[in-house]
Amino acid sequence: MRFVLALTILASIVPAAAEPRLQPSAHVSGAVLPGVAIPKPVLRHIIRDSGSIFAGTVIKVERIDASPASAIATTQITFRVDEAIRGVRQGQVVQVHEWSGLWQTGERYRVGERVLLFLYPQSKLGLTSPVGGTVGRLQIDRNRRVALKSASAAGARTIE
Repeated sequence: MRFVLALTILASIVPAAAEPRLQPSAHVSGAVLPGVAIPKPVLRHIIRDSGSIFAGTVIKVERIDASPASAIATTQITFRVDEAIRGVRQGQVVQVHEWSGLWQTGERYRVGERVLLFLYPQSKLGLTSPVGGTVGRLQIDRNRRVALKSASAAGARTIE
């Protein structure tokens, strides 16, 4: 339940519309663009549009090529849910299927990586991805903290 509290705190400390908006095509191999905070309206949108929200550890990453049964190549990422927030249970093993094209644009996971994910509900094809792209995927450090960057703060803020 620590992450539920973290989400509540996050919603209260993130600056409102004064912050610049994220570009949909922007990508950084972290969770948040350097120097840009998540505006409150965007955070509310991310939470509202999420089918599942959880903190988890990547335990397996596997590419699944297109086949007669599935015309789309996907990447299957398997997570162990460390903290369940919405749509999953703590300790559950969750397999997420993403369109492989996301990996070509830099959306990658590593075994052992810990993340806080806000995932769209599964599509008709069984695919999902983080809500808002990289904004819906936050890195968790070894001390179980989520690092956030702010345009108005020097350096990153962390939330336990």
